[in-house]
Amino acid sequence: MKVRIIILLVFSWCFWQCNSSESQLKSEPKKEIPEKREAFKSKIIQKQIDDYLQKGEDLINEGDANKAVREFLNVLEIEPNNIKALLKLSFIGTQIKQDLRSVKYANQVLQLDPNNIVALYYRGVAQNNQQDYVNAEIDFNTILKKDPNHYETLLDRGAVRIQLNKLDLAIADLEKAIGIYPHNVKNYINLGLAYKQQYQWQKAIDAYNKGLEIGEAEGYLLALRYECFLGINDTAKACKDLQKAISLGYENLKNKLTKYCN
Repeated sequence: MKVRIIILLVFSWCFWQCNSSESQLKSEPKKEIPEKREAFKSKIIQKQIDDYLQKGEDLINEGDANKAVREFLNVLEIEPNNIKALLKLSFIGTQIKQDLRSVKYANQVLQLDPNNIVALYYRGVAQNNQQDYVNAEIDFNTILKKDPNHYETLLDRGAVRIQLNKLDLAIADLEKAIGIYPHNVKNYINLGLAYKQQYQWQKAIDAYNKGLEIGEAEGYLLALRYECFLGINDTAKACKDLQKAISLGYENLKNKLTKYCN
């Protein structure tokens, strides 16, 4: 009898303790961990930023710059100092003749990262587009001090230096650019222009000939080369270039054909 009473008492006590603990657990609200909640929120935001960036990049590749701008601006609404979005907006500005905006976004990047070569390059390109050749050259100089073989900057500084009438320096930049990447027709267009301004007609002709070997911008190169043939008094070749350039769409040269070839 005593054994039964003891067993019943123990069982009753356990039952009471279990129910008491269970009701206590139910009555106490679950405690959230702030760090986990914030980490989850950050992941969602980062995913949204990454999606906007990727969509903007895809739109650039599809040639729809205006829609791409909206995607990158969406990023800046979430994260105003996102360097990737700022650089893309600066780049687009150089492509769609919004050079002031390009400079603005490049400046914002440079405030965050003063040594950002990409921002310096886009700002230099935008300044060149605005015919601010002095400041464009300054930016290009800064880049080439950090990276002397930066091909695009050598090419563009060469073009800027032609505008500044620093022709020997321009030729040096362009010849170095050709040594790095000889397959861009712009190398030879600009090199020919520099020699042409020095009245080095044959060197200009040689540069244009190399450009023609690439097989791009044929009409434009011929429209430039004919003047060099006139410079060395080879009217027959000048007229041949004029006729071919006109057939390729440069109809504004018809008056030159009438002037030199009749």
